Amino acid sequence: MARMRSLLNRAICPVQLLWIGHGPPAETGYCRELGPDPLFVTKGMLEEIAAQAASLTICVTTREEQEKPTRGMFFGLGEEKVAWALLGPDIHLRAARDLSEKILKL
Repeated sequence: MARMRSLLNRAICPVQLLWIGHGPPAETGYCRELGPDPLFVTKGMLEEIAAQAASLTICVTTREEQEKPTRGMFFGLGEEKVAWALLGPDIHLRAARDLSEKILKL
């Protein structure tokens, strides 16, 4: 947390925090395996550090985004399988829209 606070204190512009993942922030920092979501950042950490930021946006994939993560994407040979494990363009577009709304209010 100290490093997160230090980083935010050094920012010379309003900081917009973004959590983007297949699921919401974990209650604990423990994880059983590596996965696509941010590791070692808990819900409590985000709530605590959000007080120093201009905003906190939490963007969790919907069932449709999880079922069609590669919609609209093009791939080279063997790349599509890997892309299925990543966050797709739809969740990124939604996160960008959510952030844009907050940034426009500054």
